[in-house]
Amino acid sequence: MKILFGLAILAGVLSAQGDMRVYPAALIAGEQVRGKLVLMGNSMAFVDDQRPESSFEVTKSNIRDLSSEGDTVTVQLRNAVRDRAGSATRLIVRLESAPDASGVQRWFGAATGAAVRPASGAASAADAGAETMTFSAQRKKRLRSNTDGKLIIDSERVIFESADNADESRRWELSEIKEIKLKNPYDFEVRTFRGEKYNLALSGLGMDNSQYREIVDRVTKARTAR
Repeated sequence: MKILFGLAILAGVLSAQGDMRVYPAALIAGEQVRGKLVLMGNSMAFVDDQRPESSFEVTKSNIRDLSSEGDTVTVQLRNAVRDRAGSATRLIVRLESAPDASGVQRWFGAATGAAVRPASGAASAADAGAETMTFSAQRKKRLRSNTDGKLIIDSERVIFESADNADESRRWELSEIKEIKLKNPYDFEVRTFRGEKYNLALSGLGMDNSQYREIVDRVTKARTAR
């Protein structure tokens, strides 16, 4: 791990020697985590600019699939890695340009023999049958009483259905969502491109990290296809 912390410093020297390629990038983990995507032989590393201890490295043998669409690269892993948001087997990285993303895909295909293919903008069969998640939830408001209801996430939208006040219900297409946050298993926040901010307190078992990751993936895919 200590080697990872020095990658940003060594990048300029090593890339000049052809041993390393470095791309400014953002890891999509609920929020955009700014850093660098580094390709080194048969390894890929993400260096977290703000929290170097959350940097991680994966080998090509751990990459089950890698695809690009526009400036975004999606990596499916066989074994999970840990970043600042927790454990993940799917990584979504946004680079500065589509050619950069294509370069990362070529790096993966060069040694594995994988076909260089763009990810389809259309939903896959698996996406079409994406699980609908339902959570008991309460809208938190500062100056008025809270509103009980349900948070529902399916393959196309995020919905809050109020149990006692229809005016408090909301329905957002995934492509309308700018950002979602899960501060803890019971504190869920939605921000839209229109500037709307909605805070929900979940009850029961709350939302676990794998569920949160899946929602982030759905939102990111929908946003990329806008």
